[in-house]
Amino acid sequence: MNGDATPARPRPATIRRAEERDYAAVRALYARLQNTHASNQPQVFVPADENELGRFDFHLAIEAADMIVLVAERDGDIVAAAQASLTCPSAEMRARRVVYVTHLFTEEQARRQGHARALMRAIAAWARLKDATAIHLWVWEGNAEADGFYRALGCRAMATLHACPLLGT
Repeated sequence: MNGDATPARPRPATIRRAEERDYAAVRALYARLQNTHASNQPQVFVPADENELGRFDFHLAIEAADMIVLVAERDGDIVAAAQASLTCPSAEMRARRVVYVTHLFTEEQARRQGHARALMRAIAAWARLKDATAIHLWVWEGNAEADGFYRALGCRAMATLHACPLLGT
């Protein structure tokens, strides 16, 4: 050996369903996600301190049959979390059962270690169990890191959301 030490790779996280005991950690992650959105799109999103994920809402999300909240836990710490729900789009859509990813966020120091990819794999497995035919999600303008991540997973843009002024006043 030449004395050059290769840095040890961080241990992979365990992906599991969120539990009541995870509320504070998940809330903190969602707050950082909310603040990212509020920074990129202040005309749409309020900062996290103005939008509280209540314990009741969290409890409903982890108990609902048509929702899933997942966490990536490493060494006792929650380093990433994701939330998704099963929806049934309108009759004119081909995909009749769609899983919609509403939240996905990884702690800054835990990024690029496979946690978000593992969470998306777990969401895909849950989607298959729910007989979903597609996974949909939004990436807001200005969030190039998320856009690149989803594109690397094989996701593709299929619509553009237009914010329109109220006309005819």
